[in-house]
Amino acid sequence: MGTLRAVVAADEVSDRALRMTGSAIGTNPTFYTAWQHRRRCLLATGADLTAELALTTKWGGPNPKNFQLWQHRRALCAEIGPSAAAGELALTAEVFEADAKNYHAWSHRRWVLQSLVLDAEGKDWAQTAKEELEWVDGLLESDVRNNSAWTHRWFVRDVGSAAAAGAGAGLPAHSAVAYATEDETAVREEAAWALGWVRRSGVTANESAMNHLRALGAAARSRERHDRPSGSGYDSEAALAEVSAWVSELAAGAGAMTPFVASFAAAFAADWREDEAFHAAAAGGEAAGRATEAALAALDTAAESDPARAAVWRARAASLRRVAAP
Repeated sequence: MGTLRAVVAADEVSDRALRMTGSAIGTNPTFYTAWQHRRRCLLATGADLTAELALTTKWGGPNPKNFQLWQHRRALCAEIGPSAAAGELALTAEVFEADAKNYHAWSHRRWVLQSLVLDAEGKDWAQTAKEELEWVDGLLESDVRNNSAWTHRWFVRDVGSAAAAGAGAGLPAHSAVAYATEDETAVREEAAWALGWVRRSGVTANESAMNHLRALGAAARSRERHDRPSGSGYDSEAALAEVSAWVSELAAGAGAMTPFVASFAAAFAADWREDEAFHAAAAGGEAAGRATEAALAALDTAAESDPARAAVWRARAASLRRVAAP
């Protein structure tokens, strides 16, 4: 270790230094300086980066959550280019078989999809996205509560939709799924997919599924606000009709709802009413007062249903009151 530090201090970039970094990493896989200098040596000596990826895979076996190792893989892949994508997707899928919630591997997989597939010329993103979504369904078959799989589904839909809408379109963050089609088709399809999983599994108290549906609502309403000046007619209420009907079903059986599901139903209603009230306040008139009252009532219900986030709901109510004040 002392000799390696001297080599690094002398800025020696050579085959000898490369071998030394390997010995150091074998002894201490979290030695960041060794990883960093190793990359310098690899590039300077023209080493086979594909072979280096294989070696890194071997090192990663007993160290699946090593920050430095995953960063090393990413740097190597950036140098290799799009041809590295297939191997990295296969590797992360294998990692998830042992630990489906290894967030280092999830982060790496998303980087690969966006940087080596979506942003790479000549790569068929549509086919990759289709395969990726089918793969996510397979993970949910094993565990419908796999939060990482739900989040990954949103990522794939969101980045793909943003790319289809065109860079520089000024889309609100994480709302691109609502821009995937000219009408509400994309949101309807995604809502049907999410509700299908909830109904098939019988698991309503699933925070990932509920957040997925709430995010769809936020995306659809964001699109409607965005398009309103142009009069495109995008209808968020129509896009979310199936979700609204399901929430009404939940509310009808309020006595049988768990506190968690009740808080979701209240949150969904509050999101919707709050958005309507802000829009009405901008337009003014008697309708604005009625919309504000309905929204404040919904926000109060959400605060009562979800004590852990009550302060957030009350802060949103206070913000609405300020906006709606004459």
